[in-house]
Amino acid sequence: MTYRIWIVTAAALVLTGSCGIIPEASFELAPSSRLPRWIQLPAGLRRDQATVTLDYYVSPLGRTAKFSLFDSHRRRLQKVTGSQRGDHPLTLKKPPLGFAPGYPSYEVISIDGLTDVVEHRAMEPTFYMTDDAAVREELGVPANNAFERSVMPRRVRAASAMGNCAPAARCQAHRAAAQRER
Repeated sequence: MTYRIWIVTAAALVLTGSCGIIPEASFELAPSSRLPRWIQLPAGLRRDQATVTLDYYVSPLGRTAKFSLFDSHRRRLQKVTGSQRGDHPLTLKKPPLGFAPGYPSYEVISIDGLTDVVEHRAMEPTFYMTDDAAVREELGVPANNAFERSVMPRRVRAASAMGNCAPAARCQAHRAAAQRER
């Protein structure tokens, strides 16, 4: 009888974990890191007054990441969820010296057509956002948001900021930027 209870309990835990109810892992954005591209501070709120958390979920349908923005009173101000690339964290072919094996590790996350890169520097509950051009290139991620905005035509930037940018316009802007780099 006890054996059956354990089996049912284990099955229930596995099913709830795979449904996005229980996160696989939770992290907090380092105070020194920039905000993820999808997070916008409300007017009047400074970066040092905000906290961003990241929860990873794994399900049979893939891996997802949930970012939440909190104010200094722990009120949630924003929540966004997106997909993670691949089925495991990514590492560099030649990792920098001074890190434990397997670190730094990276997660490429896409939300609403915007892609950004999360960096985990150690086995700790802290994460960073990276703009390192060499890292982004090796991971196959376009240049950071600041670069994208600087090369995108004004009308495309405005449409993109409102979420109305056509994928073709983004591709045109990215192609033009790549041509200028050559």
